[in-house]
Parts: sequence; C-alpha cells; structure tokens
Amino acid sequence: MRGFTLFPRLQHKTTLLLIFSGQPLSGLWTGLRQWLDVVGEDFKELPNTQVFKLHCEEGWFNRRTHQLTKFQLRRQVDESEIWSTFVYRGAWKWEYEHALHLYNKDLPVVLLLDAVGYIRWHAVGLPTDEATQIFRSLAKRLAHEKRNFT
Repeated sequence: MRGFTLFPRLQHKTTLLLIFSGQPLSGLWTGLRQWLDVVGEDFKELPNTQVFKLHCEEGWFNRRTHQLTKFQLRRQVDESEIWSTFVYRGAWKWEYEHALHLYNKDLPVVLLLDAVGYIRWHAVGLPTDEATQIFRSLAKRLAHEKRNFT
C-alpha cells in the first residue's frame, strides 16, 4: 500500500491524535491505553469525532522497516482500529519534533485537532486530572462548533 498524507483525513472532524513511539510509557498498551481509558469513550460519543494513533520513531533503520512496524501494529490493535493506526516513515524535521515535543520518545503525545486541522490542545505524558478536565471541555466545544468549509 502506498503512503498518503494524513491531513485530508483530519479535515471536517474533530480529531484526537495519539502519537507514540513504542517505548515503555509511550506504547499502545501503556500511555495510549491510559489516555483512551480516561477520555476515549466520552470523546467517541461526541458528534463528528475520530481517533487516530500515529507511531513515530525517528531514524534511518525505522524508515526502512516501516512495513514490519505496520505488520506488528496491525496484530496488536483491534480490527476496527486497523485503518486508524498509522506509521510515520518520513524524515524528521526539527521544527515538527520541537513543536510537538516528539524529542522525548518515552512519553506519548496527545493532540486535539479541530475540523480544519489546527492543533487546539496538546499534551505530553500520561493523563492528569487537570489535563483530562481541560481536554473534555475543549473537545465538547470543538465537536459542536459549526464551521463553514467553503
């Protein structure tokens, strides 16, 4: 399967984007699972929302073995999540890594994007009471926000 740009899939829906590296606290069954357990079900019940997971690990070797990573991830996620779990295989740009705080591979990165694709909320690390409270209120507001896409 050929690669594609994620941006068109982010448009027209409020998106919870979970970025992980597979490190101990930043894996599907550790940090991401904690975020999904705390805010995932409530978020999925909001209108016009979607959840994506993005595996990001830098380095030449990882770019060359992205097919193996995809194969392994597809065996670990539920069948309904296969087409919403992605592997980033491009070269890293410092400005993306710095802006999204991807330089700490030990922690998951959580983004809340609006229907236009703008990042409206950003967290790094495991969920806290304060972070989840802010996420819930903003997610509810964004999901009900009316946009003109013309």
